[in-house]
Amino acid sequence: MVKPTLEFFPTSSLPLTPLDPSDPTGAHQRLLSSDRTTGDKSLMLVHPPSSRWGGEVGEGTVHEYWEECLILRGRLYDLTLKQWFGKGDYCCRPPGMKHGPWVADEEEGCEEFVVVRYEAKKVVK
Repeated sequence: MVKPTLEFFPTSSLPLTPLDPSDPTGAHQRLLSSDRTTGDKSLMLVHPPSSRWGGEVGEGTVHEYWEECLILRGRLYDLTLKQWFGKGDYCCRPPGMKHGPWVADEEEGCEEFVVVRYEAKKVVK
């Protein structure tokens, strides 16, 4: 299966669901498209004002997929880099890269467009 073909549509027509129901930060997502075979997906992440995520300072978070993020609204503070990132800021992280943690802006929170892509598995013959 591959990601579906989708023409322009209002993203607000998609449900805003908890990223992880057990996550106390209250982050929500709108899943825009996904490929169930590869795990690749495109989504919008919404972090409430003052929410904190991504592990502890000095530890951060690491995952096994490529991640691209574009901040659409609000801003976030990277607690490791000690720097604010806001609307229009972008990142591209390879698998295994340590990053975070972050805190969302105390008034606006932060909304991101995120692309998750897993590397193709090599077939050994």
